[in-house]
Amino acid sequence: MDFLSEVEKKLDLPPAEKAQVMRELRSHYEELRSAMIASGVEAAQADQEAARKLGDPADVAFRLQSVHCRATWKTALLTALPLAAMLIVSLAKFPLMQIIWGAHAQRSAVYEYQTYVLIATAVLGVIFLTGSIRELMRNRRPMWLATWLAVGVRELVRAGHRLQELTNWIEGQRMPQVGIFPSVVFQILVVGLLAMAMFRRSAKWFLILGGWTLLTEVIYIAAPWASLNTGWFLAFLLLVPAPLVMAVALGLFARHPYGNTASASLFLFALYVSVSSFSMRDSHWVLPLANVLPPIVIVMTVLAYARSSTWRRKLAILAAGIVVAGMADLVIVISGYLAVHTAFMLFWVILVPMLFERRWSGRRPELAR
Repeated sequence: MDFLSEVEKKLDLPPAEKAQVMRELRSHYEELRSAMIASGVEAAQADQEAARKLGDPADVAFRLQSVHCRATWKTALLTALPLAAMLIVSLAKFPLMQIIWGAHAQRSAVYEYQTYVLIATAVLGVIFLTGSIRELMRNRRPMWLATWLAVGVRELVRAGHRLQELTNWIEGQRMPQVGIFPSVVFQILVVGLLAMAMFRRSAKWFLILGGWTLLTEVIYIAAPWASLNTGWFLAFLLLVPAPLVMAVALGLFARHPYGNTASASLFLFALYVSVSSFSMRDSHWVLPLANVLPPIVIVMTVLAYARSSTWRRKLAILAAGIVVAGMADLVIVISGYLAVHTAFMLFWVILVPMLFERRWSGRRPELAR
């Protein structure tokens, strides 16, 4: 593959803009090549020398993309779409909940609610994960991929838990949590193996992530009752698999030619807030407010993020969104756990990626999509 074809393959721009950029690059390439041939250099050697002067094809594509690729409202809306869809599904649950909470709730009403939640969750997971896999297979990293992938994975995992709950309910059992732990252990194993694959070229980090995966599995298997407790201890347990999730995020986005550190933060933001702010508080009288206010804050945060132009501004917007969403949760349900979870997200979503950016900032330009 020649220089121009390789640059064109790695350049991730809209077709019309991509064609214009390639025309300009081809013109510059031909000028260099013609000047060398005029000076007596053979054609084949002139091709190689012109390509060498322009630089590595991947680096050229990175530079061109950083200059020509700009954030648009279309990109912003695509980025916010998964979280907005979760908000709509959450709003649609309210009429069914009112039926269930009635003094004479019928068994059919409960079954209807459980079935609706399962189907809606599974459909969202399949849609957004399918769109994510399509981009991953094409080796592309558009901005919206971070939220689509995070929500898609989270919703499919949640659909598995909902299916377990529905099965228990149909069988007339109390909805025990013990069935969740085998899936949690399996999820940690999958995330750990993905993290190791992302850093497989570094023997040091490969072994560290492998050891951390083993340690995490041992902790969760040795203390399965821990996930049943909401509070400080659960917040502590969240810290155990967090480095593995961080490694996957950095490997997928920050270390990828078409990605960046801010996209890794967006992926973590979408993943963690979908766990906390969209959770159902069935016994609380302010359920509608508790399920609507934080998601609205999150959707607005993602829209502002996608319209921002620099990685520092993007991370600042995410940090503000985390704090505001955490304050909304604290106003609705006073809980020390929520404060701990907010601090946890600030650390893993903002601070750690910033340190990573400082360490790797010289590798490639940031892409503002």
